[in-house]
Amino acid sequence: MNQSLFLWINNACTALPDWLWASLTITGHTSVIFALFSPLLLPKIKRADIITGLFVAAILGGVVSTVVKESLQIPRPPAVFASEQFHLIGHKLELVSFPSGHTLAAFAALTLLALGLKLRGWHLLAPIALASLVGLSRIAVGAHWPLDVLGGAVLGSFCGWGGWLTTKYVHQQAWTQTVIYSSCQMGIILLVSASLFATEIGYPDAIIWQMAAASFGIIISLYSLLLLLKSTELSLKG
Repeated sequence: MNQSLFLWINNACTALPDWLWASLTITGHTSVIFALFSPLLLPKIKRADIITGLFVAAILGGVVSTVVKESLQIPRPPAVFASEQFHLIGHKLELVSFPSGHTLAAFAALTLLALGLKLRGWHLLAPIALASLVGLSRIAVGAHWPLDVLGGAVLGSFCGWGGWLTTKYVHQQAWTQTVIYSSCQMGIILLVSASLFATEIGYPDAIIWQMAAASFGIIISLYSLLLLLKSTELSLKG
């Protein structure tokens, strides 16, 4: 059933262009998510707690994903089907299929936003839709089975929840309110965003979106850092 459902979904998704699925799939890449979360650094928003939660969830998700993948060693669709049986977008992946890491990251980010911003009702629709499309894209590009996506969504939700529980405790500490801590957050987002210019994610059809996300993260994090330094300088003079 898992294989049959994969073939049906993968074939149905060919109705939409490859660049769209490729762009959606790299949206679940951790570096892209970091870049897209950069507006939370801005002084008028200033949700350093959610950024901290994202860092924790990324580490937790990476560990969980690696342990499960290496323990189960489930082959991916390209290792099971001949190339003419399904539609492949981007690079060919054959090993350690379960769970979908991109889906895990997307749902971890969704959970953090839902808990951190206290999203309810229709406000949740857009984040849920985007995370679900990231998961669907992993089938569309031929990288994962439907059960991989489902597993990634469940594990990602738990990782996001774990990240939020951790950040609630961490941000009770005085050092998280310092300029140094805020600067470190901005610096990390800046470096991760910049790394996207040199990172080969494996989806040439999404290169425009990759460069756009990188530029967005760099501009917002750099702007936030400059504002922080400026306000600190004014405070010292005062």
